[in-house]
Amino acid sequence: MQKNYNFTQQLLVYTLIISLLLPSCNNVYNVPLEKHPPIRVHQQPSKHIAIESIINQSFAVSGDHIVTFYQQAEQVVAEVGINSPEVMGLEQEEQKKEIKVTVPTNEYPDRMYSGKQGQLGVVERKKEEKEKGREAQGPQEIEEQTKSSSMAKRQRLLTSEESTGEEATDLGNFSILPIELLQQIFCEITYPYILDCVAVNHFFYEMITSYAQVGLVGVANKPKSMFYSPRWGNDTAIDFKKDKFKILMPETVPSFFFYRVMKEVKNLSQQFWRYLEDTNIQVLDLGNNKIGDESLTQLASYLLGTHIRVLILQRNNIRKEGITQLARHLLGTDIQVLALGRNEIRDEGTAQLAKHLLGTNIQVLDLSGNNIGSEGAIQLFSYLSGTNIQVLDLWNNAIGSEGVAQLAECLQETNIRKLYLGYNRIESGTEGFLKKKYPHIEWIF
Repeated sequence: MQKNYNFTQQLLVYTLIISLLLPSCNNVYNVPLEKHPPIRVHQQPSKHIAIESIINQSFAVSGDHIVTFYQQAEQVVAEVGINSPEVMGLEQEEQKKEIKVTVPTNEYPDRMYSGKQGQLGVVERKKEEKEKGREAQGPQEIEEQTKSSSMAKRQRLLTSEESTGEEATDLGNFSILPIELLQQIFCEITYPYILDCVAVNHFFYEMITSYAQVGLVGVANKPKSMFYSPRWGNDTAIDFKKDKFKILMPETVPSFFFYRVMKEVKNLSQQFWRYLEDTNIQVLDLGNNKIGDESLTQLASYLLGTHIRVLILQRNNIRKEGITQLARHLLGTDIQVLALGRNEIRDEGTAQLAKHLLGTNIQVLDLSGNNIGSEGAIQLFSYLSGTNIQVLDLWNNAIGSEGVAQLAECLQETNIRKLYLGYNRIESGTEGFLKKKYPHIEWIF
């Protein structure tokens, strides 16, 4: 005979079935016994708790503990295994002092937990001991000790070869990053964002600038390390004849700005030239500065070892003596573009320059407006074979058609791709001859 149950009875049955089938909650799971040596904590059994449900059961509890309950005589015994690294480093007697176990209650018969005296208790007790030690010191001793420790750690991180992969920076709540990874990240950051990184904290400042002291000025403060990136350079040309830059002196120029930020510079005064080797300057525009032969000779002696790729010396009254000294110092430099237009180099100076082009990195050579005749042009082209020059500007000189035939014979073994010959003394028929003989060259008349 089928019995009918009211809704309340059905709900009670369903609740009991679900309570039996569901696993316990609140981070309590049945797990294997912890392999670490257990610690026994004895608690008196509660008069209001049915302990049969937890006897011979193992539980993982909050606080990184694993607890197994069993009954011994009139007591409930809990074996507590420790997973916490802070607690595991202590002796077993010390661990017992730090662990607090609360047995289940009538309200939650299948739950237990370890409280603040567990893992957090260890950390807090250690902090208390450290604070008691600091209280015995004076304020000045604490400040000196903290400063010394911080500076020593920074110095070790920046100089030690063993601080790779595992060492971390003092970044507060930031993630721990190896020094090499930080450096690689900084190398990819461009101007002006690298200046924002410098301002984050002193560690970043020292790593990027290599200066322990903030705000150093003067060319005497050269960077102490080779760590830097060309991407830190300001792509906007800095003109030392304009605005706030014209008042800068070698003693007052910001050190990091001079050695790492400046990339393209105009009108750099002569008193800065001797410090070019350690800078990041790639474009040096000294056009229309009345340099002359004597000053050019001085500049030439500072070029080796620099990062200069573009050297602009137009309109500077340069003659044979000056160009000869410059030519002797070109080998071994990074200069790829050499602009010498509107000077007084003439045939003699052109011949001297031509003798020193082989082996240099020069790809673009501007000799426009230098009163170069056919003789100088022939001397120049006779030395072009084997050089890296691809663009040659001889615009507005004195080259005549009589020397063009000989000039044409010299072009065969060169790398010339573009040639400016406008405003010379070349007849139109000669122009057609050159274009036909060397169609791969872009001729500009």
